[in-house]
Amino acid sequence: MTFQLSEDGFEGETINNEMYFIPFDIIQRISTYSSDLFSGDELRLEIETFDNEVYTFSEREDCWVDLIDWVRDWANLPEDWQQSEYTEAFSNELTVLWQSSN
Repeated sequence: MTFQLSEDGFEGETINNEMYFIPFDIIQRISTYSSDLFSGDELRLEIETFDNEVYTFSEREDCWVDLIDWVRDWANLPEDWQQSEYTEAFSNELTVLWQSSN
């Protein structure tokens, strides 16, 4: 499945192979981290909502490129944001990319 944007939100497949529609107005925080998979790292993105849901996306998903492009635009990040925002390998440190002011 590809990443699908609409006027009200987006739809994408999480690491649990589940499709979700996430309305823009309930997004509370967008974070990123590298997950230690023992033989290597996997880049992940978490979207937390005001209703206490956390949606986790992996670089292995088909929607990854479109999702991170949208995050760059949504959070007003520089073009090369991935190089500066991801932590060192195997660290699991969470980096907040965007947080609601509400």
